Amino acid sequence: MILAAGVGRRLAALGPKPVVRILDLPLIAYPLRSLFMIGVIEAVIVVNSENKPLIEEALREIENIPEVDYIVNPRPELGNGYSFLLGSQSMSGDFLLSMSDHIYPPTMAERISSSEAPSLGIDSDPSFIEISEATKVRVSGQRVLEVSKSLEAWDGVDVGLHHLIPVEMEIPGGPVELSDLLTAFARGSHLSYVDVRGCPWTEIDTLEDVESLLSGTRRRVLERVREEWQ
Repeated sequence: MILAAGVGRRLAALGPKPVVRILDLPLIAYPLRSLFMIGVIEAVIVVNSENKPLIEEALREIENIPEVDYIVNPRPELGNGYSFLLGSQSMSGDFLLSMSDHIYPPTMAERISSSEAPSLGIDSDPSFIEISEATKVRVSGQRVLEVSKSLEAWDGVDVGLHHLIPVEMEIPGGPVELSDLLTAFARGSHLSYVDVRGCPWTEIDTLEDVESLLSGTRRRVLERVREEWQ
């Protein structure tokens, strides 16, 4: 499942975030191709009504990505947790959950995919993101305790790729964030994690992030990902 229903206002100057061009590909094609490279053949993308036709067009002739189905989130303002719950209804077994604005190599995806579900992908020593922007994760032993952007004490950051199981939960009528759902799940059941420390990955939120990816310090992530695609 790929979450792509967010508005992404900080990249609005370049268009809807999932279809922003990174070299020769739309941003959303990066997680899709890395997942395809580890054997994922089907993907569900949760979109909004405005970006759906643009994403469909951007992916129409892209090779080496999974076969794609779409679920439309009619209320994207309710948050990525709402999108996740909508998408989870179509899942019948364990699955990989990826954010559409994260770029990571197939080797990282393989490490997380090989874990026992449910597990979060975390990085205890991230090198190519803004920590202030990241969702933090607190753990104890092999168990996740809490997931939140506001954590002052944390053990790793959310890498935007997780190995999960369907969640049976009534879809709320108000806003819900994925981090809150993951924390609630961790408190009610066992939620493990995979530390991908040493794997280059990044998240794209701003124009500065794009510039860093193309010609700055994050270029290393792009080079590693495309090298592994060969």
